[in-house]
Amino acid sequence: RWMWDTLLDVLGRPGSWELNGALHYGAPLLFVPLLLLGAWYLWRQHREAGLVLLMPAVVALAASWASLYPFAGRFVLFLLPALLLTIAAGIVQAARVTRSRWVGVLLAVLVGVVSARAAVRTPPPQRPEDLRPVLETIARSRHPGDATYVYYGARQAFLYYRTMAGFESGSYVIGRCSRYHADWMIREVEQLRSFGRVWIVASHSTNQAQEISSLITHLRSTGRELDHVLPPDGDDAEAYLFALNPPVGAVGTGSDVFPGTPSWECGGPAGESAAR
Repeated sequence: RWMWDTLLDVLGRPGSWELNGALHYGAPLLFVPLLLLGAWYLWRQHREAGLVLLMPAVVALAASWASLYPFAGRFVLFLLPALLLTIAAGIVQAARVTRSRWVGVLLAVLVGVVSARAAVRTPPPQRPEDLRPVLETIARSRHPGDATYVYYGARQAFLYYRTMAGFESGSYVIGRCSRYHADWMIREVEQLRSFGRVWIVASHSTNQAQEISSLITHLRSTGRELDHVLPPDGDDAEAYLFALNPPVGAVGTGSDVFPGTPSWECGGPAGESAAR
């Protein structure tokens, strides 16, 4: 089960259809058999080449199984060329086993269509994420005592520019990885309600737009939006300022807000964590 889930993290689960740090072709029942067939073909016919292609993947898988390395997303980009070559070898072997070149042609067309669809769904170039002008605007507009909440996708850029923008330690909270859990972000920001004025800093959020949308909708319904720092045209970086009413009742603890463990899927360690 672990091996199947790990392969799906790279090749894509059914219906994923987007490139997001891995192939994410969304057709595992096509690509996994071709990958295994290609590995078998390389081992039998071109063993030295097969070892060169496959040993890095075997080592990375072993490290992942031992919880020493995350076998997912951008952390396995270096393996993708070898995986694609192995899949191509699987197409060749399928044609050899069936003794029909048309089987190879059909499989090649299917692979081409699926991969083209993923590329169309995620076309380059990606949007720029220049957070610096956003932080400079906040630095000019911020009041003493304002709190700043940093969306987890913006944490590396924020930590890089924080000194330049005058953010002292303790004046901001870097959001915990909340992928697919917008409610975690909402509950975390609720802990800042006692500050009265809270800035929300976001970038690298286009692919997870529902998370930010849910958070902003919640804050608009429970507070008052004072400012929206818009990014340059086409940029994926922005900030909001909210005036929030004082909290009512007890505020949840960190363990209440964050039931899971930090995820490498959100960019790896950034040097600071909001899980306090």
